[in-house]
Amino acid sequence: MSQWFFISDLHLDHKKVIELSHRVDPRTGELFDSIETMNEFIIERWNSVVKPADHICLVGDFTFKNPQKYIDRLNGNIHLVIGNHDQTSQKFARQGSEARKTFTSVSDIKTIRLSDGQRVIACHYPMVYWRKMERGYWHVFGHIHGRYICPVSTGGHHNDGPYPALAEDVGYDGYLCRHRTKGTPISEKVLREQMTWRRENHELSFPNKTEDR
Repeated sequence: MSQWFFISDLHLDHKKVIELSHRVDPRTGELFDSIETMNEFIIERWNSVVKPADHICLVGDFTFKNPQKYIDRLNGNIHLVIGNHDQTSQKFARQGSEARKTFTSVSDIKTIRLSDGQRVIACHYPMVYWRKMERGYWHVFGHIHGRYICPVSTGGHHNDGPYPALAEDVGYDGYLCRHRTKGTPISEKVLREQMTWRRENHELSFPNKTEDR
């Protein structure tokens, strides 16, 4: 059975991202020695978990150039949610041909239904409020590169950012991808475990519908 995966902010072919986001090669413990090494590592990690029939929500900032080169090598049906560095990918999508593999979908915001019926709202930018949040819809985002943390420790499981409990940073430099999956896209299972932990360790408060103004 196919499943959904999530990842954001790969920044393939972006040489400066190695230093800006302090991208370490887990095999050496040092920063990636070149953009080519980083690109190849990301592709290998992606294909190690994503199968051809799977769906993957790429939540923005895919590559700085030549999307076709990478799409041809990456497994799965790729759904691009547009980020602020996706001009090249958007142009490529508009020129797509049936003779080539291209994005399965391209959108600014995407609603996804997981295998158990759970809905997920994907947007490159973290949102304070999203569609049907009060009904338990989750939100996944990127853009922040794991930079924002709360000064209050949460027992070592996750340092929470300034976003609600049912939202998660799925960026390559975020907690889940960097520390939990070690560079692979985030599976439904991992995301579900993280959201379950969030729900159990945070007080979720939503307005009573009768009190809405």
